Amino acid sequence: MRRILLPVCAILFFAAALAAQVPVLSVSDFTVESDNPSYKFIGKGLSTLLAGELRKSAKAKLIEREQLNKILEAQEMSLSDLTDPKDQIQIGKLLSAQFLIVGQMIDMAGNFIISVRMVDTTTGEIVWEDNLNAKLDSYDYIGAYFAKSILTHFGASSVASIDRKIEAKQAKREDAIIALASGVDAFDRNDTAAAKTSLEKAKALDPVSEVAAYYLAKIVLNTTKFQIAAESYYTFQNPAYLSLLKTDKLYFGMSVPVTGFTGPAYWDTLEPYVNSGLLPDGKGNIQEFFANGKLGYAFPLADGIGLQVDAMFYAMENRVWDASQASSGLDEWGTATWGVGGYGAMANLGVRLMPGAALGFGFTYYGQTRKDSFPFNPDQTATIAGNAGLLFHNADRSVMFDTRFGYTSGMINLIDVETFTLEPEKTNSPLYNENTLVLAFDEHRTFFNLKETNEVMLDGSLYYIRILPAVERFLSDGFALRAGAEGSFALLDGTANYGFGGIAGATLRFIPAGLDFDVNVSYRFRPSRVVAGLLYPDFVLLFIVTKNGVFMK
Repeated sequence: MRRILLPVCAILFFAAALAAQVPVLSVSDFTVESDNPSYKFIGKGLSTLLAGELRKSAKAKLIEREQLNKILEAQEMSLSDLTDPKDQIQIGKLLSAQFLIVGQMIDMAGNFIISVRMVDTTTGEIVWEDNLNAKLDSYDYIGAYFAKSILTHFGASSVASIDRKIEAKQAKREDAIIALASGVDAFDRNDTAAAKTSLEKAKALDPVSEVAAYYLAKIVLNTTKFQIAAESYYTFQNPAYLSLLKTDKLYFGMSVPVTGFTGPAYWDTLEPYVNSGLLPDGKGNIQEFFANGKLGYAFPLADGIGLQVDAMFYAMENRVWDASQASSGLDEWGTATWGVGGYGAMANLGVRLMPGAALGFGFTYYGQTRKDSFPFNPDQTATIAGNAGLLFHNADRSVMFDTRFGYTSGMINLIDVETFTLEPEKTNSPLYNENTLVLAFDEHRTFFNLKETNEVMLDGSLYYIRILPAVERFLSDGFALRAGAEGSFALLDGTANYGFGGIAGATLRFIPAGLDFDVNVSYRFRPSRVVAGLLYPDFVLLFIVTKNGVFMK
């Protein structure tokens, strides 16, 4: 019996796997026979509507229009050229599409005869076809009708929104589909300005147009500008995002403390509690200063591959003193000072692995000048750091998730608060992990951001986690505001500590000049860099100036 059951089970399993396979479809532009010049691109409009309806079903996988256009461009063809069966088979194989959907529209004095068929790209055989007579103002019904017919052919269950459009058979304004078709044509030509104008017109004429909203989201310039001040040896953003570059950019960014922004030379005159944290048991006060800056250039090496190079610099200074004797002069009694500074270079690369997924990684080499006493005795050390990340997003990038990890060989000194001297052993910087979820709404004008960061010491002395939800809104094409909160948990030498904070920011965008000016302010409680077991209040300003399209359009 076992000998019989095993082959039968294997056959059933194989059959179930085949049945579960989702057909891969590609939709080409419909050909149009009409003397009306307004209908020049209408074949693009209706084929795009059909694709939009098919995209709603989980029982069919649709090749995106951009992928099809790239293949056709390489073959020196266009979507409307796909009438020859030999070409259809060739393009289908290059796209790894199993079926190619083609159509023909014949204008009969405003009433269209529409014929659509589906071709098996492996054999050239027509496996499905359907026809419809309809006026152009019922374009929603036309797209839904053919989508349901195709899905039924594959045995797929009905989609509610498709059924509603078929039942309503609503007549809309004909100029809406004409504007949509013109926008899709401009999209194919990479004429972003013309595409946006036509698609916005289509959306105004038909506010519920799903396809117009979908393509507007693809071409809209807005992306989230929410950033946090990263360590000097990491880029401000996951390097996997470099895979999305379409043009080059030059930027300068810097983070500085908002309070206590005086040089170390002036700290002798500061009051003990200015920008400082109280040490455990009231033993004294601590003052921590950290600033870093980056000058970088990023550009696409090829489609789906981006490179960024940066020059970076940073300065850190920390002081601890006995608050009970502050009036006696800070340089005359038990104080401890530790500082570090330096400069270096970074290189980061982002590579698209497949549609919707990318990998990024980077390397930093920088000098670290330690200042372990007062006055300073420099000790120059070469230091390296690296980070790697992944990015996942859907077709219109309304949902994006990225994660990255980083580490540096840099060392820091802790301070003994009992003796106000530097501890003899230096400590490694922690491992770093950052995770970000971005949801875009309202045609990429409103964003919800959820960021989480983790810092971990391998010896178990530190675990620090931050959760940062934020909302961002582009009030116009050139102005955005954002605000959010921060909650944190730190396990410091086995003791649980909780912190809070907030973030706020704005973006000024000068579109004709290709300039973005971003400002982010954050207040938080973080583990002290120099005193174990202490949460330190931090108030940081981050600003970034970006010039887009320096040498590339």
